Amino acid sequence: MKKIIKNNKFLEIIFLFLISLTPLLWFNNGYVILGHDSGFRLDQLGYWKSLFYSWNPSPNFGADWSIFKGFLVTQFPETLFSTLTGSLAAGEKLTFIFWFFAIGLSMYIFVNSFYKEQKFWFLRIFSSTFYIYNFFLLQAWFIAERAKFSIYVALPLCTLLLYKTLSKQMSLWKGIFFFSLLFFFFNAGGAPTFLGSFFVIFFVTIIYFAVVNFQKGGIRELIYVFKVGVLFLTGLFLINAYWIAPQIYLMFYHYSSSLAASGGISGIIGWESTISKNASFINLLRLEGIPDWYNSQIHPYSSLYLKNIFFIAFSFLFPIVLVGLLVLIVGQKWRNHNKQLLLLILALCLVGIVFAAGSHPPLGFIYALFIKYIPAFPIFRSSFYKFGVAFWFPFIFLISYGLYTIFTNYIKNKKLYFLCSALVVVAILAFHFPYFNANFFTWNTPYSTRIKIPSYVTVMSDYINNLPSTTRILLLPSLDPVFHADITDWNFWSLDLLPRLTTNKSIVADSADAPEIIGGMYNAIQLGNEEQFLRLAYISGVNKILWRDDAVYGSGMKANAQLHYEEDTIKSFHSLRLLKEEGKWRLYDIVYVKPSTAFFIPKDINIIAENNSYIGQLIAEKSTTNSALLENVEPSLGNIAGKEYISANCVLCEPSAFRKIIGQIESPQLRLLPNSKLYFLVRAKEYISLKRTKSYEARALTDMIYSYRRIVEINSLLRKNDQDHNFNQEVFSNISRFKKNVNNAMAEANLLSVEKRNDLLVRIYAYLYHENRITDSFIRNSQANAAIDDLELWIVQKMNTLEKTIWMTKNKTDKKYFIDIPSVGNYSLVFTNMGQITPSEIYLDGKKIDVQDNRIEAGTHKLEVVYSPLESMLVRPAEGELSFNIPNGERERLVLKPLSREHLYTVSFDYRFNSGIPPNIKITQDAVNNDNRYELTRKNGELLSAEGTWNRYEYVVGGDPNSKNFSLDFFICCKNGKNSNFTIKNLNVAQLLEPGVNFVNTNPYSGKIQAEDISYKQLDPTTYIVSIHNATTPYVLSSRIGYDAGWKAFVLDPAESQNENFLSRIISRNINKENNPYKTNTFANSWFLNKKGSYDVLIEYEPQRFSYIGGLIALLFFPLSALLFILKGRK
Repeated sequence: MKKIIKNNKFLEIIFLFLISLTPLLWFNNGYVILGHDSGFRLDQLGYWKSLFYSWNPSPNFGADWSIFKGFLVTQFPETLFSTLTGSLAAGEKLTFIFWFFAIGLSMYIFVNSFYKEQKFWFLRIFSSTFYIYNFFLLQAWFIAERAKFSIYVALPLCTLLLYKTLSKQMSLWKGIFFFSLLFFFFNAGGAPTFLGSFFVIFFVTIIYFAVVNFQKGGIRELIYVFKVGVLFLTGLFLINAYWIAPQIYLMFYHYSSSLAASGGISGIIGWESTISKNASFINLLRLEGIPDWYNSQIHPYSSLYLKNIFFIAFSFLFPIVLVGLLVLIVGQKWRNHNKQLLLLILALCLVGIVFAAGSHPPLGFIYALFIKYIPAFPIFRSSFYKFGVAFWFPFIFLISYGLYTIFTNYIKNKKLYFLCSALVVVAILAFHFPYFNANFFTWNTPYSTRIKIPSYVTVMSDYINNLPSTTRILLLPSLDPVFHADITDWNFWSLDLLPRLTTNKSIVADSADAPEIIGGMYNAIQLGNEEQFLRLAYISGVNKILWRDDAVYGSGMKANAQLHYEEDTIKSFHSLRLLKEEGKWRLYDIVYVKPSTAFFIPKDINIIAENNSYIGQLIAEKSTTNSALLENVEPSLGNIAGKEYISANCVLCEPSAFRKIIGQIESPQLRLLPNSKLYFLVRAKEYISLKRTKSYEARALTDMIYSYRRIVEINSLLRKNDQDHNFNQEVFSNISRFKKNVNNAMAEANLLSVEKRNDLLVRIYAYLYHENRITDSFIRNSQANAAIDDLELWIVQKMNTLEKTIWMTKNKTDKKYFIDIPSVGNYSLVFTNMGQITPSEIYLDGKKIDVQDNRIEAGTHKLEVVYSPLESMLVRPAEGELSFNIPNGERERLVLKPLSREHLYTVSFDYRFNSGIPPNIKITQDAVNNDNRYELTRKNGELLSAEGTWNRYEYVVGGDPNSKNFSLDFFICCKNGKNSNFTIKNLNVAQLLEPGVNFVNTNPYSGKIQAEDISYKQLDPTTYIVSIHNATTPYVLSSRIGYDAGWKAFVLDPAESQNENFLSRIISRNINKENNPYKTNTFANSWFLNKKGSYDVLIEYEPQRFSYIGGLIALLFFPLSALLFILKGRK
C-alpha cells in the first residue's frame, strides 16, 4: 500500500472513483430512471429471479425469456444494491457509480499494464477519463444500457489478456482462466448483437499476432496463435453456456422468422443505411456520427455540437492529434515507443472505423455484402451501435497517447507539463458537459427516462403483487395506436408497459405483437358487447381490468378526453366490480361462473389454416368457453375436429388497394438514354438480369419494370424534341421493346397457377395504368405522333383485355374472392364482421349457391358475394360533379349523418385541382360536452394533390363514442391569400364493408371426448405436470399459456412420474416421445394426445432444458479451469 501511495497510483484510482460519482448529480428529489428500454423494475430482485427461467408469464400470455439470461450477471449489481438498500433510487445510484468506475478502471488497467512508470500518469488518467466521458457512451446512458457498458468494460481487458498471452508474457492457462472469467462477469448481457465489437477486437488481434509471430518463429508460432484463439473462445463459450445454449436453440428455430419480421435482407440493408447515414470517417474521427444527433429538433444537446463553431473546432482536434502522433512516431522511427502495441491498436482502429461506419461510403459496400452473404450477420444491422466500441476504445487510446507524446516532446518544464495535462483533462470533461446535468434523459420532450413515480403506482402495484399467481390483468385504456407504447401524463414513455415493470403478474394489452384475441376484447369493450367480452376474457384467462386515468397518447390527448368512454362501458358491465381504487388507478374484478384454469380439455375442437386472415373474427364471434380453435394441424387431428374453417381470399378488397400497388412502382433512374453510344450496356445488363431470374413471377415483374423504363426513356427522348431521323428511330425502337416487355410478362403470367396468375396480372395492369397516365403527358413530335397514338391505343387495348380477365373487387358491394378447397365435400359459408348486413347473392365459379350445404370439388374456385347498396352517410347525397372555389381562411363543410362507433366508414371521391392553392380535407366531429371538434382524419387534415388531372382520394375513419355532429371539411388556410378551386365527383361516405368469408366442412363425428377429470401442478414457469384421469378417447389438451413452438408435451411412464429428480428427468428426456403444440385460439398451446387411461403429462418449455444443460457445463468448467490454472498456470 505504501508503495502504491508513493508512486501516486492510489491517487489516480481515487480520482477515477471521484469522477465516477457523477451520477449522483442525476438523482435528486425522488427521481429514478425508468421506462423506454432501460429495463429497471420496482421489484428488481423478483425480476432477477425470473431470469433463471426461459419463459416469463408477464408479457400478455407469456414470452420467451432465453435472450435475457445473460442479464443474470449483468443486472446482478443493480439487484444487489436495490435489495440491500431497499430502494430503487439508491440501487440505481450505486449501480451507475459501479459502471462508471468499472469502465474507467478497465481502461486504466489496460494502459497501466504497458505504461507503469510514474511519467505516464497523464496517459493513464486522460485515457481512463476519456473512456468514461464520450458521446458514444452518453447516448447509452439515457436508458443505462448495461449490456453495452458490460462489453465496454470487457474490451480493454480482453485486448490486454490476448496481447499478454499471445506475446507469451502470460501463460496460456492463466490467460484462458482470466479471459473466461472476464466474459463471465462482463458478458454484454448475453446479447449476441453487442458482441460484434468483441469479435472485431478478437480476430484482428489474432490475425495481427499470427503475422508477427510467424515472422519470428514460423509455423510453430502460428499454431500457438491458433491454439490461443480456439482455447480462448472455447473457454468463453463454456463458462457462458448457460445463456449461449438457449440462444443457439432460438437461432435455429426463430432466426428466419425474425429476419422476415425485420423486412428481410433488403429491409435490414435499408435500416442500416439510415443508421449509417452520418457515420462518415471524418465524423467518426471527430467521435461523432451518432444517428440520434442528426435531423432531430428534439435532441437535448446535439445542435450545439453540430452548429457551434467552438465545439466543431474542438472536435477536429481529435484527428489532428492522431496525425500529429503518427508524424512524431515516424519521425522518431519508433524510438521510445512500444511498436508492437501501437501497431496493434492502429490496426484495431482502422478495422473498427470501417465496421462502425457500416454501409456509409466509401467502404460501406463491404458491410452490405456481409449482411447479404454472411449467415447471422444481419443481427448487426445497426452498425454504429454494435461496432462503435471497437473504434472508440483504440481511438481514445491513440488520442491519449498522442497527447502524451506531444506533451513530453515539447513541454520540458514539469510544472507547465502538469498544468497543461490537468487543463486537458478538465477540457475533455468540459467538452462533455451534458454528463453533468440530467437533460439528456429527456429524449423526446416532454418524455424522459428520469421520472418521479407517483405514490399510487407503487401502492397499487404492491396490492397486485399480493394477488394470486393466476391473476391476469387487461390494461385499459388501450395503448397509443401509433407506437403501441405506454405513455402517462407524468412523462413516462415505454414499449415495456409500466404495470409489467412494477408488478409480477400477467399484464395483457394491445401491444404491436398482440394476438387477435386481445384485439377482440378491446373491440368488445368499444362496442359495449359484454357477452363477447366475457367469453373472450374467459378463454384467455383474463380475470382483472386495470384502468389508469394517467394514460395519454403520443399526441398529448389524454385518455379522459376521448378514451374515458371505455371505462364508462366497463362500468356498465354487470359482471365487473371495483376491487381497489388508488389515485388514478382502479382495479376491477371480472366475476365468472367458475374460474378459468391453466389447462383444460375442450369439448368443441375446430381447426383452421395458419394463414386464415379472419381468425380474429372467428374467435370473437364463433368461439365458446369450452372450444379450441387450432391452427395448421396435422390430418390425424381431423378425426376429432368438429369444423374446419377455410378462408376465402378477397382480391383487392381493402380501400385504395389498387392505388397502393401503383404507389409501389418505383421510378427508374436513367443514366443512359437509347440515343447514347453506351446504351448497349443497359440492354446487356437487362438481358443478364432476366436470364438469371428463375421464377416466372419474378421474370414477369422484371419485364414490367423494364417496360416502365422504356416509357420513361421515350418521354425523355420526346422532351429533347430532336428532329433527327436516328433520334426518332430510337423512339420507334423503344416502343417496340416496350411492347415486347409487356407481352413477355403476360406470357410468363399464364404459366402460373390460377390465383398467382391473377395476382400477377393485377400488378401488370397497375403498371399499364400508370404508364398510360405518363403517355398522356408526352410532348408531341410530328414525326412520332402516329407511333405515340398507336402506343396509347395499344396500352388501352391491353388494359381492356386484362379487365375482362382479372378477377378483382371493383365495387364495394360486389366482393371477389379466391377459395382453395382441399377435398371434395359439402361446405357451408360462415360470415363474420357483418353486423346487420347480409349478402343478397352468392356465386361460385359463376353459379349461384346457397349459404348452407354446397357440394364443392377440390381445387381453386372463384367466389363472388354481392350485397345491397350501402346507405350514404351524407345528409345530402352528391350527384355528378361538385365545383368548389374556397377563399383563403374559409372552409366548405358537407354535413354527415351520425357515424356509429360499431363500424368503420370509407370516404372516397375523385378530384381535380383547377387553380389557386390545393385544399386540405379532414373529417371532424363535435364533442358531446364541449365546443371542441375532434379530428378523425390525420392531424391538420390531408393536403390534396396539385396535379391538374383526376386523382382518387380514399380514407377510412371510425365513429367516436363522444360523437355529436360530423362533417367533411374542405379548407384553405394561410396560403398567401389565394383561393382554392377544384372539382370532385363520385363522392361517397359509407360503411366500410370488410366481411370475413369462410367455407366450413363439418365433421359429423359421433364419439365424444372423454377425459374430463384433470389436475395439474406448476413446478416453475417452464414446467407443469398435468394428471389425466380415465381418458377413453383421443383428445386435445389445451392451455392458456402463450403459444411457442418450444412448449412440448411428454406422456410420462409410471416410473418417470414417480421420479422426483426433475432436473435429471428433463435433461434426459427422450425427444421421440414429445408432442409439438398447435397454436390455439390465436394465443395458446394445444397438444393432441392419443393415449387412454390415467397418466401424467409433462408440459415443458424446451429452451429451459438447454439452459439447464448450459448451466451445468458452466458449473463444471469453472472449477476445472481454476484447477488447470493452479496446476499449469504457475508452471
